[in-house]
Amino acid sequence: MTVNEVRALLERHGHIAQEVDGGNDHGEDLQVKGGVSTRIRRGHRVPVGDHGGNWRDGRLPVLCIVHDPERGGLFWANATRQLRRAEALRKTLKSVVVSRDSVLDDNIIGNFVQRMRNLLVWERQGVGRWADMADVEFGPNDMVQPFENE
Repeated sequence: MTVNEVRALLERHGHIAQEVDGGNDHGEDLQVKGGVSTRIRRGHRVPVGDHGGNWRDGRLPVLCIVHDPERGGLFWANATRQLRRAEALRKTLKSVVVSRDSVLDDNIIGNFVQRMRNLLVWERQGVGRWADMADVEFGPNDMVQPFENE
């Protein structure tokens, strides 16, 4: 159900959503998988299980998307960011929190797509990890460079 809802949303706004056979899926694209999430007061929790390393250290950010029609549809969270932030704090994350405030719908899809494009730019430039670990959002015109303290 989640996969179909995400595909329908993307296609309504002119984006191509094409499934890739699991045997050929190398994690280089948007991945949507239906699964179990636990509803909590703040939203949902998606278990990390044994995916933590892949979701944290992959070449592209991994998002968790939850479909909950009773609460208004689709909700999302950046799993990569949460896992990197936890690592920076020397914690192990057992689940990704998907806030009920992080709605993914027709009203915000343009903003969402632009945000994802910005994330991809920072990942390609090698500074996405820094933003995630520091829990900051870099803007598209921000200049980010390493600084070494003597």
